[in-house]
Amino acid sequence: MRAVLLLLLLVPVTQLARSQGHLDCPFGFQDVSEHVGIVFNPQDKTTGPTVGDLNQDGYLDIVQCNHVRFPMEVYYGSEKGSFTRQRAFKTKMDRHGTATGDVDGNGKLDIVLAIGGDNGIKPLPPREVRTSSDGELHEISIEEAGLGGRMLRGVAPRLLDIDRDGDLDLFVLSRPSLDLSNVIRHAVYENLGTEPNGNGTYQLINYTGIEKSVGQAGFLVTDVDSDGYPDIFILSPGVRFYRGRPKRKFVDKTSCLPLGLRSSGPYGGAVQLDIDNDGDMDILFSGGLRLKTKLLKSGRDVLLENLSENVTDANCGFRYADVTETANLRTDGIRHGITAADFNNDGFIDIFMPEVGPGGARINDTIMLNLGNKSFLGFTDHGANGPLEGDITYPTGAQAFDYDRDGLVDIVVATRYNQGNQSQGYLRLFKNTVENGNNYLIVQVPVSIDGKTTMDALLTVRTGGGSFHRVVGSVGEFRTQSFIDQVHFGLGNNSVVLSIDLKLMEGTLYAFGGCAANQMIPLLSLAMIAPSPSVSPPSSCSPL
Repeated sequence: MRAVLLLLLLVPVTQLARSQGHLDCPFGFQDVSEHVGIVFNPQDKTTGPTVGDLNQDGYLDIVQCNHVRFPMEVYYGSEKGSFTRQRAFKTKMDRHGTATGDVDGNGKLDIVLAIGGDNGIKPLPPREVRTSSDGELHEISIEEAGLGGRMLRGVAPRLLDIDRDGDLDLFVLSRPSLDLSNVIRHAVYENLGTEPNGNGTYQLINYTGIEKSVGQAGFLVTDVDSDGYPDIFILSPGVRFYRGRPKRKFVDKTSCLPLGLRSSGPYGGAVQLDIDNDGDMDILFSGGLRLKTKLLKSGRDVLLENLSENVTDANCGFRYADVTETANLRTDGIRHGITAADFNNDGFIDIFMPEVGPGGARINDTIMLNLGNKSFLGFTDHGANGPLEGDITYPTGAQAFDYDRDGLVDIVVATRYNQGNQSQGYLRLFKNTVENGNNYLIVQVPVSIDGKTTMDALLTVRTGGGSFHRVVGSVGEFRTQSFIDQVHFGLGNNSVVLSIDLKLMEGTLYAFGGCAANQMIPLLSLAMIAPSPSVSPPSSCSPL
């Protein structure tokens, strides 16, 4: 089948995606939103969904932000495969992006919300709700959270460990102040920790080097050079790149990016993924942008292959190759909040692209099949679409996760429309119904290990047929950040896992034994081969 696909690469992706009969779609989805308890609530979904197991009951939850007129919705997953809705941040406010992670170190996931500040007229700091030890959400004051010190036109928060101390610090992407003399846009907060009396309280860092960045639409956090300090791409206009450094600093290394990326755009989403299973994270930026207004800006997708193992420029410390031209990606249109997963379990990560239609028309979203040769093939007849007729909304983002733990990755998509007095938006969940006999493994990663966060850790699964690599956390970013601790791997025809490695951002490597495929396995239930401060994989692995 894959050989047949390779012969079709020269046909334009839009033609293949919409043609009938040329090629059977390898994906299948069904809208189960109403069936599983996703409430029909046509409110403006400002940003895409955030996903994480907030109460750590073993079932992933969905956090969906609504704009001004309705509170945030939190959908708690269950063993029945259904969701129960609660509301958060009930006070009327200009709600924007969301992030989740364990801020206070109690083993449960908390939620951070960026506040837009009424178009800059009333700038405000971000807000936080915490999940207590009993699994309940509790909103805490700005003072208690330590989130004061800077008034922002907040766009999106991102939890990350900037100083390698094992807890989650905070970056808040924002728009420029209405006071043109104020060049400070963004904010970075240090987590003071949980010992002895920190309790996850934040403290504003006056200046790290990223606060004046002109980028303002979205972000992607990764570690391009594997030095343990998170790096940040800021999207639109163009792409800016800030390399994380010691002592809580960021250095502008935009000049190290390929010219076609930093000078083009706009971009409405990004995802890090290992397109070729070589062990490092490549990056895909989705072109185009539409915000609240009717103004649509088309753009092309850009795929960067990570070649940092062959660094020749010491000033940059990393290296990307622009492989867009041979990847068979989209060259125009708008795609917001893309997400990536192995939707057919063949061992290669695919991409779900929420499509923004022209004017007031919702159109089919696209799934890009990874062909295994650094190129993709697009499909729109996959079933992961709600009713299109009469839908004037457009997508704000998506996340791929296995809500019912059946080994097939599902998709949740949010949309919005906000013009004048008309405000709409929908949250839809699409169940993966593929039947192809491929194998999978879901690794349940602890929120922390030895007191250190597993956010952005690299998880590697080794089989007799090759290795597969995932980053713990989000599966696509733009204005939201997830913490998906149930990490899915498609294994193709591999039925036995030989070993599993977890490498934390700060470099500590934990090596575990193997297991059979086609199950969800708690990582800490496996035999630990060795914890190690080395960043190199173990010399040998022993299957169970």
